[in-house]
Order: sequence, then C-alpha cells, then structure tokens
Amino acid sequence: MDNFREWLSDNLRYILLGAGAFVVVLVLIFAVRSMTGSGKSKPVSSGNQVSSAESGNQPASGNQAETTGEALEKDAVPEVSKLVQDYYQALGEKNIENLKSIVKDLDPAEESKIANTKYIESYENVEVYTKKGMEEGTYVVFASFAYKCTDVETAAPALSQLYVITDEDDKLWISAEAVSDPEIQAYVSTIMSQPDVIQLRNAVQASYDQAQAQDPQLKAFLESLGGEDAGTPTPQGEETPANNEGGQVVDSSDQMSASTAGMMTALDDCNMRIAAQSGTDIIGVVPAGEQVNKLGEENGWIQIEYGGVVGYVYQDLLQ
Repeated sequence: MDNFREWLSDNLRYILLGAGAFVVVLVLIFAVRSMTGSGKSKPVSSGNQVSSAESGNQPASGNQAETTGEALEKDAVPEVSKLVQDYYQALGEKNIENLKSIVKDLDPAEESKIANTKYIESYENVEVYTKKGMEEGTYVVFASFAYKCTDVETAAPALSQLYVITDEDDKLWISAEAVSDPEIQAYVSTIMSQPDVIQLRNAVQASYDQAQAQDPQLKAFLESLGGEDAGTPTPQGEETPANNEGGQVVDSSDQMSASTAGMMTALDDCNMRIAAQSGTDIIGVVPAGEQVNKLGEENGWIQIEYGGVVGYVYQDLLQ
C-alpha cells in the first residue's frame, strides 16, 4: 500500500492530465453530435413545412399572393376600374377628347367610327375584371356591361377585352396598339382560355341570349343590323356575344346566289362577318360610303369582297 501511495504521488500530475484530456474529448464528441443532429433536424422541419403548404394547410404568404394575382378579380385594381368606367362613359357620349386621354394612340379611323355610331345610346352596369398583364403595371381587362340601343327598352349584355398599360409617368392607358401586337395577343389568348375567364364569358353570353329571348324587339333590332352593334366600337378587343361562342360557321357554298354580283355601297359603318349569321366572328369593318364587290346573297346577307377579304354584311347596310 505504501508503494502504491508513493507511485500515485509521483504520477498524480500525469493522471490528472490524462483525465482532463479524456473529459475534453468527451465534450468535443457530444458537441459534434449535437451540431450534427441539429443540422439534420432542420431539413426535416423545412420539409414538413413545404408539405404542409403544398397540402393547403398552411400556405406561405408568397404563394398566397401569387395565387390571388392569377385569379380573375372584380375591381381588384381601383385605378383600372375607374379608367374603364370613364372609357365607357366617354364612349357612350362620343366624347373624343376624353377618349384621347384614356386610349393611348387612338386611331383617327377609330375616332370617326365612334363619332358616327348611331345605334347605341349608352353603356350601363359596367363591371371590371382583371388579370396580370405580360409586364409589371400592365393588365388584361374584361369589361362586362350592357349597351342601350335606340328605341329598344332592353339593354344588350356584352363583354369586352381590353389591355391596360402604365406609362413612364405612372399614368394608366387603354392600349390601342395591343390588338396588333402578336406577343400580347398570344398572351391574351392564354388568358382567354383559362376556366374563370371562360366562365365569365359564358355567363355574359347566356345573359345576351336571355335578353333577346325575353325581348323580341331587341332580337329583331340586332338582327336588322346584322348584329352590327353587338360589338362595341373599340380598338382594343373582341366582344364576347359578337363571337357566338359555341356557334357553328355556316357552310353556304351550296346556298349562295351569285346572280346579282356587282358593286355596292355601304350605307353606314358595318361589320364584315365570317359567315351569313349574326354573332359570328367579325373579320373586318367597311366604312360608310365605301364600295364593295358583291359576290352573292344568302338569307338576307350579302357576300362581299373588300380589301382582299371575303365576308358577309347584312343586306340592309348596303345599297
């Protein structure tokens, strides 16, 4: 025992140094394990959060904003809604000066067409729906409204597609050039095919059909014009009711009478349609006083050639 005590006394400092080193090693091991375990737990937690967001339980605020921006929204941008409301008020009043402050680069031919529109008294119940445009500060706009025809009690529902831009001074404009920009039109086409837009278009089309069914005077008036004013005179986009969604293009090759071919004159600005049927696609406009080449007749419609395009105009608009 005395020998062990003597040995312990002689080697105590080495024993203490060894014990200290062992403790340091243990501390390092636990520290490394703790750090490694913490690092592994983060991805698991993050993965659970992503899964929760994807499942719809806890959507991240960024995803929520993106989804909201993609949806068709009514009056989502008050400034755009006011611009479109002002546009239809000026259009109904045929106020060209106001229109020039709303429509960027309004074409003189369009000015003349608006000023000479005779059959629309006013635009009512304008509702504005928007989606994001191609660039920041631009919007694809759908304006639902009803237009009041002269001496007809019931207003006709319609839907117009517009493209709104923001200039360098942060002023909003309805773009007249968008309709001739292939890139913008391709983008708008994708918007037009989205379910919420189709739902809106179908709803307006149903209202348009119902208005005519309930008011024979409205139906007769529109048919007498060849659907002339079913399309609002705008430089921006198509009117949904004028496109007869779901309608069929009539093949009239075996019904056309060509016995009265010759030159005719437009009595008023008139739409040239793809088929001899009110509501089919408008493929051109013949200004009042212009001469057209008559190719034949069908069911109250005249097949014409104008500007290298063949189409149909309601017979009462030509002489």
